[in-house]
Amino acid sequence: MRLIRLIRNLISLSFILVILFFVFREPILKVVARMTVSHVTGFGVDIDRLKIGIFRPVIDIKGVKVNNPADYSDRVMLDLPQLYVRYAPSEILKGNIDISELIVTLKEFTVIKNKDGTTNVGELKGIGGAKEEGLKKSVSRPKKTNLHIGLFRLKLGRVLYKDNSVQPPSTKVYNLNINKEFRDIGDIRTIIRLIVAESLMKANLGNLADVDVKKLVTDTTSAAIGTTTKVIKKTAVTLENLLPFNKK
Repeated sequence: MRLIRLIRNLISLSFILVILFFVFREPILKVVARMTVSHVTGFGVDIDRLKIGIFRPVIDIKGVKVNNPADYSDRVMLDLPQLYVRYAPSEILKGNIDISELIVTLKEFTVIKNKDGTTNVGELKGIGGAKEEGLKKSVSRPKKTNLHIGLFRLKLGRVLYKDNSVQPPSTKVYNLNINKEFRDIGDIRTIIRLIVAESLMKANLGNLADVDVKKLVTDTTSAAIGTTTKVIKKTAVTLENLLPFNKK
């Protein structure tokens, strides 16, 4: 009788745990997603909504905002209406994170230059000159990772450049409408570097004082793996030709 009671209790407990998982899985994953993006960028992050597919291995994240440090005029740096993630559940059981498709929809990227010449882009982890040495080490000695992103699609609407170092402050709008694909990425920070490199290059903002864009492109190439390396190398050559300091 005790054995039967024990089995019954275990079944009841398992049933309760399954219910709790389905009830709280989205709030828990929302916190994890916010912490992950914040860790990668070094900035605060807000997320409006996160949905996990029940019958499909899909995570749909809506209303993501990467916020500027407090000493910048605008609160939001990156306005991302949607992050779409399609993953392989079978790989999770093996301790791997296999994302077959990642779609980043970036509505607006606000680049701000303060009176002292520093920019919010320069304060992103692994982007600015102050963090350049750390980036160099991370690229030259890459850590082993169980992350693989098969396809990364970047959809970028526009870049706003706000220069508060001049009087009166100026604002320029660059409607880019980028829709680009990269493949076989093994480092989540490569995603951030690709977004920054593509945005600054296409907006012709390659001469920011605290961001070495040419080095950023080179480091991004080194950090990528597989066919992405070939794609980014071609992108690097094309985009570097657009830089104002490359023109004679």
